[in-house]
Amino acid sequence: MTRSPGKTEMISQLGAEPVLCDVFDRGALTQAVRDFAPDVIINELTDLPDDLADIGAHAEMNARIRTEETRT
Repeated sequence: MTRSPGKTEMISQLGAEPVLCDVFDRGALTQAVRDFAPDVIINELTDLPDDLADIGAHAEMNARIRTEETRT
């Protein structure tokens, strides 16, 4: 799963089926999971930058994933 349309081709090239969805859109996330119908879900969500030099700037967004997903 990615929310970046530009990353779907890379995911395909790695042998996975990409799912385009913003995890903060609860309705879209629920529908994406229902449509894909996975046997297992492993939660490894992160919001990390592609460039590690920018990791400090992404700390708040990365923390948001943990706080919002536990409230739903």
